[in-house]
Amino acid sequence: MTPDFDIFAAGTSLPLMVLTTGLDIVFVNRACRAALGRSDDDIDGLSAAEYLACTGERAAEVQRALAAAAAGQRAEFDLEVEGRATVQGWRAIAEPVAGASGAILLVVVRLEKRPEPLRVQPNRDQQKADEDHRVKNLMATILATARISAESAESVEQYTEDFCERLDAMMRVNGKLPSSGGPGLSLRGLFEDEIRRTAPRAAGRCSLKGPDVILTIKSSRDAGMVIHELATNALRHGCFSRPEGRLSIGWTVGEDYLTVTWEESGLAGISEPERTGFGTTVLSMFPNADVQREFRDSGLRVAFRIPSRIAVYGPDGGEPH
Repeated sequence: MTPDFDIFAAGTSLPLMVLTTGLDIVFVNRACRAALGRSDDDIDGLSAAEYLACTGERAAEVQRALAAAAAGQRAEFDLEVEGRATVQGWRAIAEPVAGASGAILLVVVRLEKRPEPLRVQPNRDQQKADEDHRVKNLMATILATARISAESAESVEQYTEDFCERLDAMMRVNGKLPSSGGPGLSLRGLFEDEIRRTAPRAAGRCSLKGPDVILTIKSSRDAGMVIHELATNALRHGCFSRPEGRLSIGWTVGEDYLTVTWEESGLAGISEPERTGFGTTVLSMFPNADVQREFRDSGLRVAFRIPSRIAVYGPDGGEPH
């Protein structure tokens, strides 16, 4: 599979790349290309070490660090990227991603700007702490997604495709969120964007009904993951896989709870799958949400009930971070 690098991770400010254990480049996002001063086609003919080092003389050192990550050890190294008039310093962190068996599956590399001690802002320490917190949370989610994807995949090809699609959805949501505290995203907008992207030809068979709801930043990320899994499952096995299938999504918000219902219909012979997939695992990852899932003969029905105070953004409710 060759990911679409222009679409993948669009909008995120985190420079990120993923490598195989053989150190072949799986993808490089737009922020990483910009950080390294690379164009879209610079990836051709370059090893990961050459791509990162930007000059050949440091490629061997970078290669050793990446090889250590592929062998299971977290590795860090510094990079200096020459621009037209300046040299930008970066710290590269390479982390191995292991599957359920413990075998290393991928290496995730992220870039962080090295601090400039002569240009310290009064609130620089707090800003850096907030950014470090966001990066750590994002990386933890990426690593968890990789591991769970490995547990549910039946082949390397399926694992690669599913993981990249999930990371794509995650980054698209993350790229739309503010870099600091504030409101998250529209619940309606999350549904519309994901369904239009996952099943564009079937979007006309989907109805949305509910008031305008703005989620918290964390709930926006969580909702993005869940909606992606539901839409993907609908395309592969559910209402979007057959022309007679329909999808109805509704939600209400009260003082205590946000309630969301995803209901597929127009099908026949639907039964609960025998194996536990990624979507089932994702739905169990949110302890504050009451999730009821029912496999009806006519289609899947999922009902969510989440406390409004943690899901919905507002002056007196919801957590703005």
